[in-house]
Amino acid sequence: GESAALRRAAIAAVCYFAALFVLALVSPGSLGFGDVKMALMIGAFTGYVSLDTAVSAGFGAFIGAGIYAAALIVTRRASRKDTIPFGPFMTIAALVSVVAGFAGSGLRVP
Repeated sequence: GESAALRRAAIAAVCYFAALFVLALVSPGSLGFGDVKMALMIGAFTGYVSLDTAVSAGFGAFIGAGIYAAALIVTRRASRKDTIPFGPFMTIAALVSVVAGFAGSGLRVP
């Protein structure tokens, strides 16, 4: 009976996948295809809750990874040419967005 939620999940999954797929094509080596495939699942997971949750998860992953990378560069533990995994930031941002989405809507997390 949740056809609207499934439609949102499909839209969010395709959009998040497409965004990371384009980034992977434009800048080869900066993003692995595992991250791109993971975006499909995280988009569906967060989009099922709401499109706001999906958007905040996407932006949250980039913000979290950027802050982490900046901290590594400032502390001289890494240089600009080093790579960091993006998957953990996608996962953390998705979980935080979903919990915040449930809390903001007044629903209880099951």
